[in-house]
Amino acid sequence: VAKNLSTWAQDGAGCTVNKDFKELILKFHKDSKPILALCIAPALIARVLGQVCSPTLTIGNDEDTIKQIERTGAEHEICEVTDFVTDRESKLVTTPAYMYEAPLHHVQKGIAGATKEFLEMC
Repeated sequence: VAKNLSTWAQDGAGCTVNKDFKELILKFHKDSKPILALCIAPALIARVLGQVCSPTLTIGNDEDTIKQIERTGAEHEICEVTDFVTDRESKLVTTPAYMYEAPLHHVQKGIAGATKEFLEMC
């Protein structure tokens, strides 16, 4: 997602986000629809919504990426691969997933928990 829909990999917090994807994120936020973001995707949510609502989200524990996320205006919460972070006010659920080199069953546990939380918000 980050490589195809943004310049995050090269530009970090100063990246550009694909116009259609950015508009979709903003519309979901405006319409109070929940968003589920996995792996590095929360960084793009941070870039789009950071100045709008300062969402709380996670990509795990990668210090460099956390610094870039916090530069967007978003709040980052360190999270284990088996867990997820919920920002009820912003209607956002995030989990680090493949940001960790972890066994698949650990990644799956975080994704399953985040997905269940997301579906409860729908």
